[in-house]
Amino acid sequence: MESDATEQPLSSHPARSLSVLDATSIIVGTIIGAGIFHIPQWVAGQVDSLPMFFGVWLVGGVLAFAGALCFAELTTTYNEDGGEYVYLREAYGDFVSFQYAWITGWVIRPANMAAMAITFALFGREAAVGLQKGSVFLFAVGGVSFLAAINLLGIQAGKWSQNLLTFCKVAGLLLLCLIGSWPTPLAGPVGNHAHEVESTDGNSNFSTPQKAELTEPRATTPHRASSDAKPLPRDWSVLLSGLLMALVFVMYSFGGWNDVAFVAGEIRDPNRNLPRALFLGLAIVTVVYLYLNFVLATNLGLEGLAKTSNAPTQMLQEKLDALGLSHWGGWLRGLLGILVGISCLGAINAMLITSPRIYYAAGQHHPWFRRFANWNAESQVPRAAIAAQWLATLVLLVACSGGTRLIENWLPADWHLFQDENPFGELVSVSAPAFWGFLTMVAVGQIWLRFQDPHRNRPIKTWCFPLPNLLFGVASAFMVYRSAEYAWNQAYFVSGSIVLLVLVVGVVLGCKSKFHSK
Repeated sequence: MESDATEQPLSSHPARSLSVLDATSIIVGTIIGAGIFHIPQWVAGQVDSLPMFFGVWLVGGVLAFAGALCFAELTTTYNEDGGEYVYLREAYGDFVSFQYAWITGWVIRPANMAAMAITFALFGREAAVGLQKGSVFLFAVGGVSFLAAINLLGIQAGKWSQNLLTFCKVAGLLLLCLIGSWPTPLAGPVGNHAHEVESTDGNSNFSTPQKAELTEPRATTPHRASSDAKPLPRDWSVLLSGLLMALVFVMYSFGGWNDVAFVAGEIRDPNRNLPRALFLGLAIVTVVYLYLNFVLATNLGLEGLAKTSNAPTQMLQEKLDALGLSHWGGWLRGLLGILVGISCLGAINAMLITSPRIYYAAGQHHPWFRRFANWNAESQVPRAAIAAQWLATLVLLVACSGGTRLIENWLPADWHLFQDENPFGELVSVSAPAFWGFLTMVAVGQIWLRFQDPHRNRPIKTWCFPLPNLLFGVASAFMVYRSAEYAWNQAYFVSGSIVLLVLVVGVVLGCKSKFHSK
């Protein structure tokens, strides 16, 4: 199918219009989403001490840094839009790169955008007075559609909105941390309000909507019998299992730093700015994460943090009570809801900037994606690819909002599909194995490219090669295993089967395609 005549490309190549600030904003905006508001308490439930708690977060940052070292070389060596698609094509060939573009377009990106959109809708609706009874579906669709319209206007509108959203979310998180760091006149052991986390009816004042857990419940680590009981020593295997589970949470929260590779062909002075953006973006995120976790842990205590359903809200409420400012609690909880919404919107907008570049790049070689290969010189965006990503996300939002009820009567009683109001966990879980699987292939593929393509100019070379590749590759492979195991244990058989069906269709189309170079 050829592109519509009205969408003929006005230029064959993207212009280099993104600065190091823009690239850093994309990285920070993609990484910091809704997860950081849930994950600290999950990590706390898997560890025995504060050193372990902070150590896991630090290890997560180190693993992300190892991946960034690999991408610093890849983005400058194969400097074109498309990111991982380009690296997989160079290392493994057209068939594998087609599978990446296919799965990313239909599963990975729409699932993550839909998850963020629904979380934005739930928190945004809760924070907006008078809109609590509004449709979550309409809120989610409205948020995605608004950002898609902005990005269709052009790269200038997209990057400025991204810079604004990223600034607001980082500033909001730092404000949250500063409030938590403010000294209080009350003295006493931290975390002594852990029993007050939940109200008598089971709901906190501003609780996390409908449990958006991504991974295993903390029931597997029963080492805290009560707030007064002395922690029992755990067997080393149980301790190791908890630490590995905590690392899964942390690695998920650091995911997204690699998105800057998708716009590598649009960054000015790439040999200098791409590595700078990668490491600066990760440094900002790591500092913010460590600071936020420090504030939460010191205010609530490790046990209190593990028990709360919404750590930032609980911390704010206790801090305001201690300062005698309880009357500001409602306002601050509303602002926290807005902050969560902004974080989700920032992640969605970053994906709307980066994801379409994958399909544009794939259109240069794969006939099926050729319809998305048009690049508009005036707006400097692939408009057809942006529209396709928006529509794929809307399809998933419809499915999450009851669009699958027609098939539910034909399913076994224990097979569920998007039953929760916030199917964040299901959407992320069924797409995670593919996401981490391709990252594993990229890490290994870079080693292969050193031997397969030895004469290519490499402006930036990976430090201590191939140690970062092996470290990041093993960690990513572990994420594949744990995310697949979790999806199986949670009986996500229907959504998992749909993902497998999409994969099979991609294999068939890939086998039938006659790849070409444009």
